[in-house]
Amino acid sequence: MEKKAKTRSPTFRRNPTELITLEFGPGKTKFVVHKEFACYHSPVLKAALNSDFIEGQTHTYTLEDSGETTGRLFVHWLYFQELLDHDDWEPKEEKGINLILIQLHMLADKLLIPLLQNSIIPVTHQHVHQNELQLLYTLEYVYEETEAGSLLRRFILHLCACYMAPSTYSNFANDVPKEMLLELAAAYGTKFEIEEAEKAFRMGTDWSQYQVVDK
Repeated sequence: MEKKAKTRSPTFRRNPTELITLEFGPGKTKFVVHKEFACYHSPVLKAALNSDFIEGQTHTYTLEDSGETTGRLFVHWLYFQELLDHDDWEPKEEKGINLILIQLHMLADKLLIPLLQNSIIPVTHQHVHQNELQLLYTLEYVYEETEAGSLLRRFILHLCACYMAPSTYSNFANDVPKEMLLELAAAYGTKFEIEEAEKAFRMGTDWSQYQVVDK
């Protein structure tokens, strides 16, 4: 089988001083980066910044749906291919760690950077698993921005199934998307064989859980 030619990584050999501006959020927070890095990692940016459209003429690309913190994480990744540690995030994001990472994942999807998308998955899992962070901040956003069958939606769904406390569903009923509950029920139904479900619910072995106590 013929091997696919390896793409040359950014070397600054061609136009090392050529810069472009990435604008993030409604306030259009600006980050100036080397065009070679932006175009190397994102075919979307490469096409836009080398076109005759406004982005190519101004060397500016605007991403209004992504905030300043998301932009900072993205630019850091462009240069180092690693996610900035949460302690170094600016501005600080306490309750929205998961949300910022998910927004970064969606930004990478928009810019066609699967390498960044895939690196976000284990980091998000680590935050949820080790810090017991609430997932409620991300649920509504994910279910508004993705469609059924989305790999990101499946990931969030499985995080909820594994780590979100059962009481959360009743305590925050208005914050849990109904579509998610349906998908969660279907996911549980496909993950357990009948024998496993019977054992888990003690069906056929413990009728007392259903029987009325005679007072």
